[in-house]
Amino acid sequence: MPINFDCSCGKTLRVPDEHAGRRVKCPACAVVSTVPTPEPMFEVVEEPAAPPPPKARPVAKAAPSKTDDDDDDDRAYGVAKKSRREEAEEEEREEEEERRRRKKRRRAPPRESSRATGGGSATGEIVGGLIAMVIGGLLVLLALGNNRVPIYGGVLFVLGLIGLFKGLAGGSG
Repeated sequence: MPINFDCSCGKTLRVPDEHAGRRVKCPACAVVSTVPTPEPMFEVVEEPAAPPPPKARPVAKAAPSKTDDDDDDDRAYGVAKKSRREEAEEEEREEEEERRRRKKRRRAPPRESSRATGGGSATGEIVGGLIAMVIGGLLVLLALGNNRVPIYGGVLFVLGLIGLFKGLAGGSG
């Protein structure tokens, strides 16, 4: 039976029960979480009597030294020492954050096109397309007026029309 648990980002994760106690990464936010153990399907009605815990004897502690070099000194001053697991998780979080920062730095800004009809801007393509259409239209009219086939004027008009549409669409490629 799968285990359902919530990630810190709010997404509900569903994991097979054989992964209980293991660490998994959330597909939405990439945070590493430990899968909780499944709740028991039954309730214990009778429990055998457990022996009482042994009494602890007080142990005299040595006075803490004033140096910060020793980890045991931190405990004596009330600073909690992290477990190896907590240190590993913190290290993984820092590495993941560093990877995200590097990834953001690697993204290059979008490059502008360097076309002669206006530096690749949409306005330049629109103006260039309109100019080519006007010249192509005039060549078509001149060719038809002289009883000739308007090939060059027609080609120039179509190229101008393409440039106009590209400029209107905002494309630069």
